[in-house]
Amino acid sequence: MTQAGQIHMFIIRWKSETTYGQVNRALHDVRAFQGVVPGLLETNVGINASDKSAGYAFAAVLKFTDANALRDYLVHPAHIAFLEWVSPLIDSAIDADFKP
Repeated sequence: MTQAGQIHMFIIRWKSETTYGQVNRALHDVRAFQGVVPGLLETNVGINASDKSAGYAFAAVLKFTDANALRDYLVHPAHIAFLEWVSPLIDSAIDADFKP
């Protein structure tokens, strides 16, 4: 049974050598999922401004129509391409998927 509405969120702590330009590219690339990934309703991404961030400097919250759309996003070519270039820059990341 498909659940109505799904949220995918992640926060990233970058490696120290990650550049401002690479972070900006990551912001752009995540925003670019909107209109490309079927079932993606909302894309919210930005630099973490919390003073309790523990070094996690980048955050994203993506809202999908349902669990199937979220599963399809995880294997979508745009997402795979993003992971291929961004993964070597990541020191640590936390992901969460949930129904609101």
